[in-house]
Amino acid sequence: MRKTLISTAFLLFSINAVADPLDKFKTIKGEVPGCAVAIIKGDSIVNEQYYGYSNLSYLIKNDEKTTFNIGSISKHMTAAIFFRLEQDGVFNRSDLLSKYYPTGPKWFKKITIGQLLTHESGLPDYLNDPMLSGASLAELAKDLESVLGLLEDRPIANYTIVSTVLKALKDYSKLEFEPGSEARYSNTGYLLLADIIENNSEKTFKQWLNFYILDPYEMNNTSVHNYLSRDIKWTAVAYTETKYNSGNYKGSVGKLLEIGDGGILTTIKDYSKWMIALKNSTDPESPWHGFLPNPEKDHTSEVDNLRYQNGLNIFSPDGHVYSHSGRSIDGMDSTMWIYPKQDIAYIQLCNYMDPINVNMSDIVLAYLK
Repeated sequence: MRKTLISTAFLLFSINAVADPLDKFKTIKGEVPGCAVAIIKGDSIVNEQYYGYSNLSYLIKNDEKTTFNIGSISKHMTAAIFFRLEQDGVFNRSDLLSKYYPTGPKWFKKITIGQLLTHESGLPDYLNDPMLSGASLAELAKDLESVLGLLEDRPIANYTIVSTVLKALKDYSKLEFEPGSEARYSNTGYLLLADIIENNSEKTFKQWLNFYILDPYEMNNTSVHNYLSRDIKWTAVAYTETKYNSGNYKGSVGKLLEIGDGGILTTIKDYSKWMIALKNSTDPESPWHGFLPNPEKDHTSEVDNLRYQNGLNIFSPDGHVYSHSGRSIDGMDSTMWIYPKQDIAYIQLCNYMDPINVNMSDIVLAYLK
């Protein structure tokens, strides 16, 4: 889910405007879930704050060790892996989807990998489209192993998710729109993109993530979620406020181990290293030079000047700003944004969704204008 107003509003602020631009987060008090937030200037974190608890059962506070599921923000890391593999000649964004799924629907011959990256494929969203999610659940119900696994509190593996979505898509006679004619946010494209990487290259998705991103930047506390994710040390629990008893929170555990459209777990310290690398990608010597692209054409959007490429929303009223927000399957909420022209970036990782839809970033914005 994209919080488009965050990025445009951030264009207005000056980092030196107030002594403590994150001061309002101090309203998070008591034994409640919370957030980790950081502002990056140059090559370092200049303001870093932690609020609330990562685990209410054991009263463990959010701190620099806390690992959050960043949900849809993971998309740009999937795109980054593809970016490097394309540079190495493994893939080409003009490749047709039918090349990798020859038994898929006939209209896979219309869709390129590049259109998966920009949400221009016309594929319905397997998480949010009622028809496709319903059809996928119906396919999943036929898989006895998966059903029994859920009864035993085992989440659904990524390959099972991909398989059921592909089977459900076969019943579709046409796409939501002609590929390339418009853009509509779809998790399905990035789910398939990671699957293509996983099954058509020399390494797994996780191995490529380590090779291109985690190992070079010493992001030792970042990983792709798996069956053991809930047991990773310092992993935050996702919480939702109970419907009928405000102030009480219920922990949630995701049942889908999706990869590509989500599923990366990280800390503020680790993710800051990656933000610095991307912010500095304007340097021709950077291995990520060209990854933060200039907008090329208008796409369907809530904001007229929004573009979406390489897993990032792109705004360009005053130099390009790159952003994304993410809600994980289990309910964590995250926001990131990079403004290379001002040499600054912002990260917000939270282990709950505000029940009245007041984004924590909105509180910060009041201080950052």
